[in-house]
Amino acid sequence: IITIDERLCKTPENNTNKYPTFVTNQKTKDTVNFVPDCTNSRLELEISTENTELIPANGSTTVVDYSNEFVYGLAEDLTLDSFKASYAAVLGTGTIECADSVLKTGSVIKLMKDGVCKAQYTVVIYGDLNSDAKANGEDAFIVNMVAKGVISADSLTEAQRRAADPNHDGVINANDVALLSNAGLLKE
Repeated sequence: IITIDERLCKTPENNTNKYPTFVTNQKTKDTVNFVPDCTNSRLELEISTENTELIPANGSTTVVDYSNEFVYGLAEDLTLDSFKASYAAVLGTGTIECADSVLKTGSVIKLMKDGVCKAQYTVVIYGDLNSDAKANGEDAFIVNMVAKGVISADSLTEAQRRAADPNHDGVINANDVALLSNAGLLKE
């Protein structure tokens, strides 16, 4: 319960007061502007949060990109059960579901509440272009072909383009190939 003091009320002498704004949805940044009824000297407002959100687990490397609907910062060969246990949590009530038992680039994680999908996120495993849950020589070969222009980046899904860009600069090029080569994934 939030108590709004009468000093926040708009008066003829001072009609420029700012009133509280509450963010109601973290993803869309929906807000509610509150303008108190100044007939009472005190007004109480009860705010209930029934939102359901996917959030990174404390201490994990997980990143939830709410605006683009991606989840990354995950380990290779990560099972859905391990993801739920150590990489992510649900804020509010709900469950995490995925058709894949092992998360790979392109897996879709759904946040469910009462049988309704509240949000979904596509998994990106950096280096995993062929969606086998591993970053290996096959993936490095594909990144090399994209960097050289033999394969068009436009032929990749958005998740694959992100997976092919391990330095996160938005471009698939020789720098990404070098990162994979230095990791021992590519032998030229």
